[in-house]
Amino acid sequence: MRLNPLRSDERIAIALADLEGDGVRPLVETGLALSPIDARFYSLMGIETELGDDVEGASRFYRYSLSLLPTEIQALIRQLAIDVNETRYEDAALKLELLSRRWPDKWNAIEPVLPYVLSDADAYATIMQRFGDYPPARTLLINSLTRRTEWVPLAYQLVVDWQARDPEGLEGAIGQVSRAFLRDKQYAQAYLLFQMTRPEGASPGFVYNGDFARDFSASPFDWQVRRQSGVSLERKGQGDVASLSVRFLDNPIQFNNIRQVIRLIPGAYELTLAYSGRDLVMPKPIQIALRCVQGNATIAAAPLAAGTFERRDTLAFDVPPTGCPLQEIFFFNEKLPMSWQNRYRGTLMLDSVWISRRS
Repeated sequence: MRLNPLRSDERIAIALADLEGDGVRPLVETGLALSPIDARFYSLMGIETELGDDVEGASRFYRYSLSLLPTEIQALIRQLAIDVNETRYEDAALKLELLSRRWPDKWNAIEPVLPYVLSDADAYATIMQRFGDYPPARTLLINSLTRRTEWVPLAYQLVVDWQARDPEGLEGAIGQVSRAFLRDKQYAQAYLLFQMTRPEGASPGFVYNGDFARDFSASPFDWQVRRQSGVSLERKGQGDVASLSVRFLDNPIQFNNIRQVIRLIPGAYELTLAYSGRDLVMPKPIQIALRCVQGNATIAAAPLAAGTFERRDTLAFDVPPTGCPLQEIFFFNEKLPMSWQNRYRGTLMLDSVWISRRS
């Protein structure tokens, strides 16, 4: 094949496609002669040298490549691996930040080094500061750490430290770590994280945001409201006059859109729901229910009224002595054929949900 002497991209693509071929070094050397300040050719020389088991020589090429272009991807990833292997964790932490900013699409390739880098106190401090100041990088890091059960404690420590430094903008990261704990059945840790990061001034009680006064967060211990066609869900008002409006748009639906995880110790309780309806038509009633997160056993359920009304209903229930460390409040309707004869219409206004001890 005849190569255009000015086409560095063409030479690099061929070299990367056949790194172990006999013609790689001459190809790269020619590229360097024609483009002596192209950092990518020094990366290729480093890769070729590393494949020959000369890690020290390869590192010299990678470092020189990065001196020409600090974000050169091949040199960045391969020198990162060398830094980790040689326990230069703080250097590795700086390269992780560069990767997160310039090459987020390559991030998954370096995930295995994260626990090694975060195990070093100085590298941990560097990552906490630099990733904490850049939300997209923070998201990448937390997404990686919550994929594996053994890494979730690292994600937990990071969000707690970020929260102590600056709580703004952390709702998504906190929610993701909480969901990872719940996924791994680490219920106590999930609830502890929620309590440690709970906003100041939040209303007390077993149900968080039970008066719908706050915007919904990403935490499973707050209201999780899922959108769907055929239903309009909107938080209206603020403070003592807030509510959650559920407007049914004259469609057949399967409703399971509003839920919140709570933590109650074994005992007797009652749930009180204040709500109202306007021209509410439901082929099968929307119900409020509680279940155990572990095992999905339903503790109690009760149907909501239809028509036009204002009501306050109370539902008594018991949390069993074993097997139910966390519970979930949710609203649902029973399954029914998705026929136009089974259309829901009208508006349901949820004003407050709270739980108290029952003597």
